[in-house]
Amino acid sequence: MNDRSDARRFAARMSALPEILECVRQACRDSGIVPPVALGAGLGGGENFTNNARPPSRDSGIVSPAAVRAELVIEELFTNTVRHGYRGECDDPVWLHALPSPGTLCLTYQDAARAFDPLALELVEAAVAPHHVGGQGIRLIRSLANSVAYGRADERNILTLLFAVAPASCETAT
Repeated sequence: MNDRSDARRFAARMSALPEILECVRQACRDSGIVPPVALGAGLGGGENFTNNARPPSRDSGIVSPAAVRAELVIEELFTNTVRHGYRGECDDPVWLHALPSPGTLCLTYQDAARAFDPLALELVEAAVAPHHVGGQGIRLIRSLANSVAYGRADERNILTLLFAVAPASCETAT
């Protein structure tokens, strides 16, 4: 997935997060997965996932756990890209591509930050080292996505994530 025309490009600014999450919600809808309902614009940087979504209205259906997982993972990736990859807000790019299919959502998340493979890290067990700060976002991403793959091409970190309501597969285009 180098320069796919269907990938959305965003600046690495926390103010872009609501728009990124709306792209995830739309991809969920396209997959037939009921997404969380957005609170609306005006969200500031640094707010957590629970501030970005609220329960659906009674007539909107039951929110799919896959949709909640997808939003949480993308929010974590984006926040880490801004804070650690680019070392602060900037106009450098982040790309998001969605490949929806019935009951399954494949998201490809890219940034042009320094090379970093989060799947290559050895995770520190929280129970063993409760004082250790960091690394829990990687654990979160690994546990919430049905599958995660990392690649590096064209000076980009590329994470391909699969979220499924039912067992399915996702072809990566890296």
